[in-house]
Amino acid sequence: MADFASSASSSCIASGSHNLDGEVFDIQTTVPSLGDGGENSVLIEVIHEVDLLQEEAEHFVQHVERQLKMLRSLIHTNIARFQEWTVNLEDKTWLRARVTYAGCEGGKVMEYLSTNANADRQRLILGISRGLSYLHSNHIVHGNLNPSNVHIGYDVGDKDPIPRINGFGFSYAIRDESVHLKVEGACFVSLRYVPPEILAGDEVPYDRRGDVWSLGCTLSQILLGRRPYEGIRNEYHLLFTVMDPYEWGSPDPFYEAFQRCLAREPSLRPSTSDVVESLELAIASGTNRKLLEVGEHNIMNEFQIGDRFKSNMGTYAAASFTDAINNFAWQNKLSIDWVFYESIGHGPVTLLWTCTCIIGGQSYVGSAFPSRKDAKNDASKMACICLGVVP
Repeated sequence: MADFASSASSSCIASGSHNLDGEVFDIQTTVPSLGDGGENSVLIEVIHEVDLLQEEAEHFVQHVERQLKMLRSLIHTNIARFQEWTVNLEDKTWLRARVTYAGCEGGKVMEYLSTNANADRQRLILGISRGLSYLHSNHIVHGNLNPSNVHIGYDVGDKDPIPRINGFGFSYAIRDESVHLKVEGACFVSLRYVPPEILAGDEVPYDRRGDVWSLGCTLSQILLGRRPYEGIRNEYHLLFTVMDPYEWGSPDPFYEAFQRCLAREPSLRPSTSDVVESLELAIASGTNRKLLEVGEHNIMNEFQIGDRFKSNMGTYAAASFTDAINNFAWQNKLSIDWVFYESIGHGPVTLLWTCTCIIGGQSYVGSAFPSRKDAKNDASKMACICLGVVP
């Protein structure tokens, strides 16, 4: 209690901002972003606040200590990086706790997409799913996942956007039996992303299955560019609707990877780890389909890499695609390498390997069950198809 109170005397962040609903906001500050030492936007959010005329300070302290303990334990590339916290007494009776995150300099995900129309939405969707899966694997329920609580950051020296989840004001550890997020908590969040069992006022906690529904709404908005229940203007009408948040005119192979998140029956929703696996498979198979289409098109048009290689194109006596592409690279004096990673599974068991064949500076992706050797041959096959190499 003493340590907590002494920290509350630090200077007020964003003094005068009456953020009564826990909404996230951005400010400019001189707090350096981790890794670059420069002056960047950091993310500030209110994680808890009370009116001391209605609630005792002791309850406030217990709640904030619980949230801070949780935030300090979160280390994942798709989770906003906790940096510091403050507690301030404002307007004489309002006690507010705020936290600061680094690594969110790209702004909210939908704002980022509005100025980066060609961004890889599938990779953003996969990153968000991995972040939520990480929380669930650590027995943490987010409780308020929506696009406003996903910000874009960047790793040092890397220009690729990384989605990072924030907005932990309603989050709780499942092991903590003193926390129960029911429908009362939903009045402070956007109802568009709240699962139907909570909107219905059923006496059920907002658990991991509720998070999965919110994930489905969030991912769908990122993929389609429109909010859930787009035809409903007044969010409070959602309390009385039985319509689905999205209507799809035609099946979308990538959407199918996470559409079960929006099952109205909670028990039918997949786990977040299942969602991640399905998305990884969808991305891998989609990449292979595109490469195959390109390869077939190039072969039909007698694709040639260049005059330098014309005399060496054709049939290569080989027992496998890997041998064939190796022979091709050797005869044409091209560098060749393979990079492997586990698409599904970790540790001693790997369900799916993905391999990238890098030849002459160009990359060709393959994947296979269940061995690295098969994935290597599949990547070599894609390279052979695209380069017109016949084993």
